[in-house]
Amino acid sequence: MVLRRFGEAPGAGGEAPEIAGLPARVALSEGAANAGPTALFAPGSVRVTDADSPDFAGGVLRVTPVFASAPLSELRPAPDGLSQHALGLAEGPRLALGPEGELRVDGARVGRLTRDGAEGAPLEVALEAGAGPAAVAALIEALTYANASDDPAPAHALRVQLR
Repeated sequence: MVLRRFGEAPGAGGEAPEIAGLPARVALSEGAANAGPTALFAPGSVRVTDADSPDFAGGVLRVTPVFASAPLSELRPAPDGLSQHALGLAEGPRLALGPEGELRVDGARVGRLTRDGAEGAPLEVALEAGAGPAAVAALIEALTYANASDDPAPAHALRVQLR
């Protein structure tokens, strides 16, 4: 799996947020991807910064499967079937998913899941005032991937955007 990170171009008077610590590649065996959601990143490995804001209120964290140069969700038909790709967020000691997609990191509400990453669709989180750099890094570290194909493509690319 290949990861690419993209930020939006800075607006007037502001710098784009930055995501650091994402590896260029993440290796998952077919068995792990078939078994169910598998974590993509180690806890504590991702760093998020934004030079001109203490939080990401009103922002969006978006993770999109990409094939060639187009997002996977825009290709019809998809190369190996959209229903085989699933992005998600793993609940754990730091992350909790509540009713109607509410997301909490370390007990603080940080946003809401607006797209669930199922069947090749992007995973998208609308960020709120509680979404500081450490909380957004924890969301990224909680990303999971699964692929139900018995003959998956050998590599998939993901686009991680924070805007």
